[in-house]
Amino acid sequence: MMKPILGMAAAGLLLAACAGGGADGDTGGESSARDQQLLAVNAQLFEAWNNNNTEILYANSVENFERFSNGVLEANNQAEYAGFMAVFHTAIPDFSITASDPFVRGDQTYTRWTATGTNTGMFNENPPTGKSSVTHGFTIMTYNAEGKAIKEEAFFDNLGYLTAWGYTVTPPATP
Repeated sequence: MMKPILGMAAAGLLLAACAGGGADGDTGGESSARDQQLLAVNAQLFEAWNNNNTEILYANSVENFERFSNGVLEANNQAEYAGFMAVFHTAIPDFSITASDPFVRGDQTYTRWTATGTNTGMFNENPPTGKSSVTHGFTIMTYNAEGKAIKEEAFFDNLGYLTAWGYTVTPPATP
């Protein structure tokens, strides 16, 4: 039986506030100083996830930082977000997320990402399966005027990594 996995699952692969690239979202134009600032914050948040470093998270986001996974609000502040990071790093000690082609448009960064790891620790109340997964996703990160992250919108396939870990979906009973 899948215990409280789906909600927490959506949160952890979150992040994908990632680094890389240098495109400003337009057709090959020069990046502005603001674009470079936002890409640098993206890189820092990516590092925070890869190293489970909440100090980096706190330094690069606002206190009431919101996180949405597949359209559902999952964190209302930095502490809740840090809790999601802890859940995933407990469940997946070798958790790694890699950004691909991040770009900036206005006050937002857009990043494709890939998260990998092996479930060798407890995932909430669920014992480790010892199985690995690869999850692909996309994140839109919004920043304030100071360049701190205020909102993350992450989109990815929860069921994909859960089935890779060996979880199954049981169809509902028919009346």
